[in-house]
Amino acid sequence: MQVDKLYKHFAAGQAEDTGTTVKIKLADSGMNCERLGRHIPGFFRDKFEVEVKVDLYERIAAGRRRVAEAAARAAAARTTVPDPGVRAIR
Repeated sequence: MQVDKLYKHFAAGQAEDTGTTVKIKLADSGMNCERLGRHIPGFFRDKFEVEVKVDLYERIAAGRRRVAEAAARAAAARTTVPDPGVRAIR
């Protein structure tokens, strides 16, 4: 905090007190929050730990296999050869 007196000078060596100014410097809240967060565990996370279960991977792989098999069955159904004994009606 800084306090300054204001004077009005009207002659050599003579001055009249006209007021006071007070300057207050506020702390840098962003820097203080960062410093505080470094001391509180889990407040800011610089590193993340990720745990992947193998079961999830296996389930995704099985689902992809099922989709591929279904797509293969659908493609096989579209490419079947019609019976030559059956005539198309127009």
